[in-house]
Amino acid sequence: MTEIKTIQEYKSFIETMANFHKLDNFMVNFLHAFNNIAVGCSCKKKARIGATNLRKKESIENMSQSFITSVKENLKQDLSFYHNNEQILFIENGPN
Repeated sequence: MTEIKTIQEYKSFIETMANFHKLDNFMVNFLHAFNNIAVGCSCKKKARIGATNLRKKESIENMSQSFITSVKENLKQDLSFYHNNEQILFIENGPN
């Protein structure tokens, strides 16, 4: 089983899945926020990281059934997604 807890882990997951399924608007918004963490004044960096974490949570909570099916078909592993150390989604691959 793979656990996805950080924004970096979620970014890697999305980039992997982009090869198999079209990303939805929530995922694109997350990637935009992630890619802009280092942009601008460093005094606002913590706020940008916080906003990116919220986009990650929003993206996970709104993951489409077709995307979840694609995860099961292509990654062939159980996945747990976390926000603030609390599991918010579990994708069980089941028996192959």
